[in-house]
Amino acid sequence: MKKRITRRRPPRQKAAAGSIYLLRTCAADGSSYNGFRWPLTVGARVAAPDWDSQPRCGGGLHGLPSGIGGAGLLSFREDAHWLVFRARRADVVAIDAQKAKARRGTVAYVGDKAGALGFLAAHGCDPTAVVWAQATASGDRGQATASGDRGQATASGDGGHSISRHVARAGALGTALCLWWDGERERVVVGYVGEDGVKPNVWYRADGGRLVEVADDEV
Repeated sequence: MKKRITRRRPPRQKAAAGSIYLLRTCAADGSSYNGFRWPLTVGARVAAPDWDSQPRCGGGLHGLPSGIGGAGLLSFREDAHWLVFRARRADVVAIDAQKAKARRGTVAYVGDKAGALGFLAAHGCDPTAVVWAQATASGDRGQATASGDRGQATASGDGGHSISRHVARAGALGTALCLWWDGERERVVVGYVGEDGVKPNVWYRADGGRLVEVADDEV
């Protein structure tokens, strides 16, 4: 009798100790700024030919560390590739709060936005902090927080709290909080459902220290 062999799938792993994942996009042919072309094959190794260790744009492989940073730096063209690459932390330099750059790295994912964000979440990155994060709390007095750029937070239960950098909504007697930048620091604008015209289950965003309604098709 042949011995039965059971094969197990290897568990999903976080980035190896001392490493970090960075999120970026590139054109359909892999090209990016200044004519640099990314290899569109998982496992491919890539290095910046113009590496510059100074914390400024240029001279490196740019990306959002752990998927956190400026969503406006990414391309939303239908033919754009969403790419995640892994780099040693020692090879990564933060440029500002929006982005970082690496000296070298290894391509870990190539595909679309949903797949890239799912990859980051499956590999140890905070799913509520990455760009375009979505968070939902349905229970009464629940709290949903999406701190990533252009994140969406929904607290549908009565008395729930919804906190987001992009858009937020809350149920009856809930609270919607949106983060905004006043030019010097991040601030919070608060809306209490049922007061000052704030409605339940309606999307809001911060506009200069006040909440303004956002249509569902604009979210």
